Amino acid sequence: MALGIKVCKVCGREYEACHTLRPNLNSEFRWQDVACCPEHGAEYLRQIMISRGEIVEEHPVQEDAPKKKTRKKKSEVAQAEDQKEMA
Repeated sequence: MALGIKVCKVCGREYEACHTLRPNLNSEFRWQDVACCPEHGAEYLRQIMISRGEIVEEHPVQEDAPKKKTRKKKSEVAQAEDQKEMA
């Protein structure tokens, strides 16, 4: 099998790629053609599918942290009581 040097499209690292016969050229994704490892191949495919609009980019959902109760200063409490008395 003939080996070729390719550059990973995710990290930019050079890697040896094996040029093998590919019978299902149009329907099969081969990570070896674009990336140095399966993980980078999966990331590259995800980026391509997002750019084509085939999948929606996932954003991590950040849940709102429970807000801490803060004490009011004595002057704020006095002002609030004064406003209640005036109303």
